[in-house]
Amino acid sequence: MENSSLILDGQKRVPLGLVVSDCAKRWFQDTLKEAKTGDITMQVLVGQMYFNGYGVPKDVEKVLSFSLFDCLFYGSLCCFLSGFSL
Repeated sequence: MENSSLILDGQKRVPLGLVVSDCAKRWFQDTLKEAKTGDITMQVLVGQMYFNGYGVPKDVEKVLSFSLFDCLFYGSLCCFLSGFSL
């Protein structure tokens, strides 16, 4: 987490926005790790996280690479979940 903190009443406090941002980044890293092992659900979630910029900067190319891969190799259900149609 970044070193942006407040000292109130002698206690170090971190703004909630920084805590949430750090949590989202860690969730993305955990999800990406699972997606790389072949977990279909996590692959779809990684594509959605790239699309929405949740825990990672938005990246349309990576959305397409994860989601299109899901469509081609795992079939129409993943395609539907990813928001694509063949």
